[in-house]
Amino acid sequence: MANKTNILLIGATGYVGGTFLLRLLDHAQVANFAITVLVRSAEKAKKLGALNLGIDVVEGSPTVDADFPVLEKVVEGIDVVNSDDEVGATNLLKALRNKYTTSGQPTRVVHMSGAAVCADDAWGKDVPHAIYDDADVNQMAAFPDTAYHRQVDLKLLKADEEGYITSYLVIPGVIYGLPSNNLVDAGIQKENAIQPRIMIGPVLALGGVPASVGGGYNKWSVVDYEDCADLCVVIFDHLISSTWVDVPHGPDGYYFAENGEVEIRKEVEIAARTLASIRGGDAPEPRALTEEEVKKFIPYTHLLASNCVCRGTRGRKLGWKPKKEVKDFVKDIEIFTKYVMNTSS
Repeated sequence: MANKTNILLIGATGYVGGTFLLRLLDHAQVANFAITVLVRSAEKAKKLGALNLGIDVVEGSPTVDADFPVLEKVVEGIDVVNSDDEVGATNLLKALRNKYTTSGQPTRVVHMSGAAVCADDAWGKDVPHAIYDDADVNQMAAFPDTAYHRQVDLKLLKADEEGYITSYLVIPGVIYGLPSNNLVDAGIQKENAIQPRIMIGPVLALGGVPASVGGGYNKWSVVDYEDCADLCVVIFDHLISSTWVDVPHGPDGYYFAENGEVEIRKEVEIAARTLASIRGGDAPEPRALTEEEVKKFIPYTHLLASNCVCRGTRGRKLGWKPKKEVKDFVKDIEIFTKYVMNTSS
């Protein structure tokens, strides 16, 4: 559409993606947006279309090779892409390269990665750890190719270097919070985070024992889901401005989403205290999970027992102001523990 910013959103049914979509629909300049949403689920695509939000809903997925013609079609004329689909990055970039060959114009791509790229080998122990600052270009370049998320991030960085996209990597820590909106009510948007559910699971299964891998002395940066979506909006606002070329991208375009960090053992202790307050009595003393319990309860053990601590300097320089703090994470774990108890029973 002439005189409109054409936006493709991949991941609008996701935990953060749905909130970002609602932010766009509530944006002061929404009348100037032409929003296309690519949805892999036929059921969710139908539900999203039925809400009559003034967006184009297209069924398809960049992860499905047979859907590549659909992907090529939806990227035509697109100015900005927001994507949190890692598996489909190769197909997305192929489509954007083809678009660039025809138009000669690079596409601005905001991609959701993850702070797991910072993971070390703590195994839940209290060991010295790095703090990663997204403004430290050398530190960002030093992530090993074997790090979580790194292979996909490198694909985007290479595409940026080749000039057919400009990449902006949003890298959240542990995301928390329970969305409550019309997308959740309609069964479209995912409504809860993976990490808190995994960490709370053993506490409930063990009758309220606050147990974690290695004692849970490892730390993770945390961010509220709305604050994470707001960072995407802040970057987006700069990208649709006349000075978008000045926004750091490529090797300079890392944007950590965080506002404080928490020891994993504190997370499980909060869950145990919450459970004790409901059932009566005191929470047991914290302990390390046994080897058998780790195998039974904790997937991605190395990752969840690692330190992933980061600082989001670049986003704050652009004007991002996260509202929720560690104290809000504590409250949310209390709420989420009750939520998991209710939904698991």
